[in-house]
Amino acid sequence: MAASRELHDLLARETGLDGDKIAGAHEADIMLPSGKAIAPRSAAACLLDAARTVAFLRGTEAALRTVLARFPQRPVEMLYAGCGPFAPFALMLATRFGPAQVRATLLDVNPSSLGCARALFETFGLTDFVRAYVCADAATYVWPRELPLHVVLVEAMQRALEHEPQVAISLNLAPQLTAGGILVPERIAVDLCLYDPAREFAAADSGDLSEARRIRVCLGTVLELTADSARALARATEYPAPVLDVPAETRHLPAMLRTAITAFGHHSIGEYASGLTNPFPLNGLAGARRIRTRYAGGPHPVFRCERMDEA
Repeated sequence: MAASRELHDLLARETGLDGDKIAGAHEADIMLPSGKAIAPRSAAACLLDAARTVAFLRGTEAALRTVLARFPQRPVEMLYAGCGPFAPFALMLATRFGPAQVRATLLDVNPSSLGCARALFETFGLTDFVRAYVCADAATYVWPRELPLHVVLVEAMQRALEHEPQVAISLNLAPQLTAGGILVPERIAVDLCLYDPAREFAAADSGDLSEARRIRVCLGTVLELTADSARALARATEYPAPVLDVPAETRHLPAMLRTAITAFGHHSIGEYASGLTNPFPLNGLAGARRIRTRYAGGPHPVFRCERMDEA
């Protein structure tokens, strides 16, 4: 956590995000047809989520090493979609890979964020690592046809994939990957679970995050996001709406959405380790016989869950 704070504070000083003189430009969200692009200052604060930062940094490095071994072409191409004002994973990995190995395209819809990211690469003498700075909506962006796209890095999400456009961006960019290319995160799964609040939050508050202290009933996965599933969903006319049966003996328990994130390989984010993997409690579903869940895209992405209590 201390290292994340030190890095955040350094980059904030270099970009001016630690001051108030241009606060307005750095504190405005942008509402898109596919969700909310959070303000530069809020995006910068994501670096302080240490578990999130470590998993994505190590996972992205592992993904790049995988494509370097998989493809003879040099350099391999990475698109960092929604890079934010720090573009932290590209910035840190520019010290591990030379521009002859990897070239990164930094994309953000917020011109203030993109300007900050450009300034950082210039300040640290790492501009050769960057192929281009693109101000565009990642949910509609089209990668240049003449370049193979080896790695897409997208980190535009909150827990349970709400609010931000992670799903829409993945559905747009995964089909543009070259065959054998890698989407980071490699897998996001949202499960519908029943839980006992007394046991759940007592365990979390005590710091004991082991499954042994909880009562959980996993009803099933309601959305899985991988490169393959993103390509399939991009061809579909609507998101799936699974209907899950609730065992009679556990119908009294409330429901939650649980988010599991694998950046790449064995690099994942543990439950409760990050704001991204904190459970999302759902109201009004205790006692339901069956529950239908559908991911709703658009400007306000969210899961919509409804009781299916007919006999």
